[in-house]
Amino acid sequence: VAVFAGGTGGALQVLCAGDMAAMKGAQSAEPAGSVAKTLVDLLGEQVEEEIQRTFAETQLLSDLEMQNALNAARKNATREQLRGLKATLDALLEHNENAPEIERIPREEIVLDRELRDSIIKDGDQRVLATQTKIRRDNTVKDLMAKRIKELAWDSMSVHGAKLLSFTTAQTVHNFPIRVPTEQEKLAIEKVRAMRRIEISMTKAQKKELGMSNSLIELAVADTAAGGDAAARVAEAAEGVLQGETAEDPDEVWIRNQDDPCLYHRFEVSTRERKTSQIIMLEDCITRAKQSFNTLFDDFMKRKVVVLGKIEEKNLRIVEIQEELGSNEELFDARLNDEEQPDRVLIVEDSDVKVEKWVSKEEIRRRQEEEEAAKKKGEGEDAADRALMGMMGGTLAGESKVNKLNETLEKPAHLTPGEGEELTEEQAKELKEWEAQKKALEAEQETYRKALEGENKKLRAEILEECKKFDDGMQELVDARLKTDYNVYEQELYKIKLIQAVAQEEDDIAASIALKKSLTEMDERREGAARAVDEFSSEVSEAERQLEGLKTDSANNEKHFKKEVVDPASAGSKDVAEMLLRTYRRRGDLRELPPALSDEVMQRAEELLEEAVQHDGLVAEAQAAAQAVRGELERLTWTLKQMDDSIHAAEEELQELETRMMSAGSDLDLTLMLKQGQVEVEQAAVATDFSDAEIVEKGVIHANNSLITTSGKEKVAILFEIKDFRKGIHVLQWENSRLDLEEEELLQRTKDLQLLRVTKGLQSIIKGSDEGKTAHENSSLEKLVSYQTKVHGQRVKEKAKSVEGLTAQARVAGRENAELDEDIFALESAVVERQRLCELQGTAAQQGEGRAKKSEESKMRMMVTHRKLLDLAKAQTREIELMREELVRLRARTFPSFAQLSQASLPDTII
Repeated sequence: VAVFAGGTGGALQVLCAGDMAAMKGAQSAEPAGSVAKTLVDLLGEQVEEEIQRTFAETQLLSDLEMQNALNAARKNATREQLRGLKATLDALLEHNENAPEIERIPREEIVLDRELRDSIIKDGDQRVLATQTKIRRDNTVKDLMAKRIKELAWDSMSVHGAKLLSFTTAQTVHNFPIRVPTEQEKLAIEKVRAMRRIEISMTKAQKKELGMSNSLIELAVADTAAGGDAAARVAEAAEGVLQGETAEDPDEVWIRNQDDPCLYHRFEVSTRERKTSQIIMLEDCITRAKQSFNTLFDDFMKRKVVVLGKIEEKNLRIVEIQEELGSNEELFDARLNDEEQPDRVLIVEDSDVKVEKWVSKEEIRRRQEEEEAAKKKGEGEDAADRALMGMMGGTLAGESKVNKLNETLEKPAHLTPGEGEELTEEQAKELKEWEAQKKALEAEQETYRKALEGENKKLRAEILEECKKFDDGMQELVDARLKTDYNVYEQELYKIKLIQAVAQEEDDIAASIALKKSLTEMDERREGAARAVDEFSSEVSEAERQLEGLKTDSANNEKHFKKEVVDPASAGSKDVAEMLLRTYRRRGDLRELPPALSDEVMQRAEELLEEAVQHDGLVAEAQAAAQAVRGELERLTWTLKQMDDSIHAAEEELQELETRMMSAGSDLDLTLMLKQGQVEVEQAAVATDFSDAEIVEKGVIHANNSLITTSGKEKVAILFEIKDFRKGIHVLQWENSRLDLEEEELLQRTKDLQLLRVTKGLQSIIKGSDEGKTAHENSSLEKLVSYQTKVHGQRVKEKAKSVEGLTAQARVAGRENAELDEDIFALESAVVERQRLCELQGTAAQQGEGRAKKSEESKMRMMVTHRKLLDLAKAQTREIELMREELVRLRARTFPSFAQLSQASLPDTII
């Protein structure tokens, strides 16, 4: 909102309501500031120093500034006066608060303006009442909306949507939300079932009396049987029925295998009434399938609740164990999710309200009364709890078991010697007994602690086992959900197809009625068009007859002209006669002719010419009228032809529609469930179009497969023959190559033997005198092998002995470590005792104890160093022994052996 003020000399001032705070701040900061400057600043514009103002504007601005200066001084004086009054009032209030209670005045009585206070209280009460009324109205509206939403979205459902979650995996299973059926739907399903039962009974009676049935189930069963001709199987089945065979009824078998025995076989759903009944029964079947799965879902939900109860019990025990052990490990948090409890949607917890809740005085009073009542009611129980806490430690198990790990065995005071005192034999004996009791207590506590830890691990393992067992069992629910989905989707698809068929039939009936009505209207319009064509045909004939009469009159007029004018003129001059005739025929002006005729002839010629011109006008009018009538006749004829075409097209469309309606009773939509891989149609990205797909009977596929397999086997046999033939060729080629190579090798050997130098050694080998030398070498090698085996066995024995020695050393070291541990424990106990003595004896004793401790630490360091040196010496000794054994082994390997003699190879020696 902006306020405009007009001044003298055309001045205009603007003040925005939104900038009043800024203006007040500017006035308080600069009480004597310029009003013009303030207004301009509020407008957000820069003040230009070189503004040309009129004298009236300058005078007005100076007056305003003077008034502001005077008012600012008054305002400052008023503010100072108010500050003084406020300080006085604050001092009085503080004095009143610090005064004795008997002299203190209530704060409500210290009122400067009672009327203002009453008006403020009254105004506040009115605002509170208005706010309460508005809140109640809003809450009423919200409650009404919530009630309507609940009725529509919650009360209308018999089963609400829920989701079952597993414990350790991300597997989830949803149930099926089910709507509450209306009374009309219940009556419809009961009516349909009753009519279907009557129909089934009539079919059975007809089959029993006549020995035959009009059911198509037998045909479907016979057609789907494996092997043989379908027609032959149907004939055999019919013959068996006529002969009274006691075979099982296919109708009964099919009905027994269905979810609902009242369902029609899909070959029997041919009429609109049956399709409607089938749709209603399918809807009921889908609902019962969902209810069956929901029952299983509820069982699993109950099992989960039981598992949660077991987990809660184990967690309570784990909490007790952790309290005893003093640990704070995280528990396995298992609870029902909000999605598993659909009723929680209608429950508003205090944690769901993020704003601070306002509590009225009545609510506070009611809560206080409830707390007092509960307190009075529980006084007796509090006494029992106090007794249990005091006597048993707050548990029936007893305080000893609860605090067993916290138990300590206090050392008697008389067993602690003073400064410069020594323990007596009895005290030393008691001290040993006390230490033994302490060790036993510590051992018992350690055993108890290990038992608790083991129980903790066992309970956690049992919790995980329970969770895993439940998660594994959920696979059964997942499988049941998938099977139910398959069944529901199949039935819903079949229901949709039936609904489409019913809708198509209704559309066809409506289209047939519309086409018949349209044909009737077109027939009527065609009759009218045909009558119009007949009428216009007679009019065209009459117009043509009149035109022909006028043309005949024109010819007669020309003859009269020749007789009365041209013939007399031809007697005088033929040229004039021809000119007259040409002028007549073109309807020219006779005055342009030469004056060769008499006035009477010319006058008669002009009269005849005028009559001819007028007659030509009549002929032209008759021709135009005839042309118009012929054009209208052509239009009507074209319209009649279009009507005939339209009628013909409508009749063909009606015939096609009637044919489709007749075939709709036998050309039924069926749903098929095929396994993955049986559909060989190329799948689309979103939805595959199966309109041009064909279903092939299994026998045809098996026959084709058998033919393909036979052809394949024959081809494989031919390929094997080709392979074997080529294999023989390759074998022969390989044999030829091998013989060529052997021939080449033999030729080379022959050449080498021919060029070989024959030495004495070679001659001896050829003669066979080198056999003894070879036997001697063999015996030397065997001896070497036996010697190496013997040495290896000795080394193995030595290694085993060394292992035994090391094991014994390890046992000795273990015993020594155990003794050292006992010594350390005893020394630590002594140190603890000495520390306590030092604490009791004072600072001097502490210093002596410190010196003693330092000496003990130095002795301990010396012992540790000595021990380390001994261990190092033992290790070095052992390493020296190992090195000696390695040296002996290496010497044995390099020991000279004359059993193997190297042979000097010559260039012509054969190895």
